[in-house]
Amino acid sequence: MSPLTTFIDVEGVYNFHDIAAHSKYGGNIRLGFIFRSAQPYSATAASIEQMRRLGITTIFDLRADAEVAETNKVTPLRELEGLHRVSAPVFQSKEMKVADQLMAYFLNDTQTMMATYARMLTEGPDCFRRIFCHLRDHARDPCILQCALGKDRTGVATALILSLAGVPEQLIAEEYALTNIGLEAYRPLARKFLATFSGLDWDEDKITAMLSVREGTMLAMLELLETEYEGVDGYLRDQCGFSGRDIESIKGNLRMAPEMEAMPIPE
Repeated sequence: MSPLTTFIDVEGVYNFHDIAAHSKYGGNIRLGFIFRSAQPYSATAASIEQMRRLGITTIFDLRADAEVAETNKVTPLRELEGLHRVSAPVFQSKEMKVADQLMAYFLNDTQTMMATYARMLTEGPDCFRRIFCHLRDHARDPCILQCALGKDRTGVATALILSLAGVPEQLIAEEYALTNIGLEAYRPLARKFLATFSGLDWDEDKITAMLSVREGTMLAMLELLETEYEGVDGYLRDQCGFSGRDIESIKGNLRMAPEMEAMPIPE
């Protein structure tokens, strides 16, 4: 499957795609249930209607409230009429500033990002519980996962879902790496956004780093998930408080419909 076929062109919303589109032939996960994207700062009435036509009812915003407030001073987020926004911050530390996050993303080496992702797993159980409760209780209500760029926090949340669905690790890493395509069009807006932070040292190389991910980083995160938490089942059980019955129910809701399982793999 061509990576470009996984993206959905939603006006003013970057990095928008169905998380099952790249992975549906590698595990039991159905199309049209879970989407991911960057924040819809430039969403239009037409794009909001398009999201509603996709059946989307709920948006999980993985940013902290302080980050939302700070970012809205620069690029106010449009109200998405008819869509329910759920605040589900991954990071619980209230002192974290947007500029501090940007400095980590500027480095974008595996060691730095792994420390960030490990922290997401440590601080994120409340966030991930909200998402997985939706997947358990609202199987007919498609949702979107979003952070600032739909890249790191959204990438970790997506990886947990795909792992629970039985998608192979390599396909999870490839889905994660689609961000490198999905955020390329965001580059001009990234320049404008970074220019608003006085004293922040940035250049084109740092923009590239900020908008990029590496498959190896996700593979390392999945290894950490396995060794430290006994995999996603163990994480959901011990960190998020789900029972074995809950976990099996979520897996069932993620599964593809029989007619999709019979579809031929596209060239």
